Amino acid sequence: MSLARSLLRCRPVPPSQLVD
Repeated sequence: MSLARSLLRCRPVPPSQLVD
């Protein structure tokens, strides 16, 4: 999930959203 990692770098979001 490359997109998930990109979002993490942009702003720390809860794993709940990363899962989906």
